[in-house]
Amino acid sequence: MTLRPPRDSDRADRLTYSRDPEYRRMVGGDPRVCPLLTSEEVDRWYRQMLKERFLWVIKFGGKCIGAARLHQLDWENRRARYVIGIFAAALIRES
Repeated sequence: MTLRPPRDSDRADRLTYSRDPEYRRMVGGDPRVCPLLTSEEVDRWYRQMLKERFLWVIKFGGKCIGAARLHQLDWENRRARYVIGIFAAALIRES
């Protein structure tokens, strides 16, 4: 598993793996309702990633399986939260 900057090819991986019920639960959604992602939603996800200053793609087995980023930056106190979101956990379980 490695961290790297986002690449345009990550959109295809995100579309392929769509919505994992466990990931959906972790971000506050209903894991019983996991409609497939649309290409427009994936494009929006990718554009948002590019806006983040401290965001890295999680690469596993040559595929983008999620993202990690620093969140709620507090420059004065030199603190931040480190957020990890893995949307293709099944790939890790299968290996």
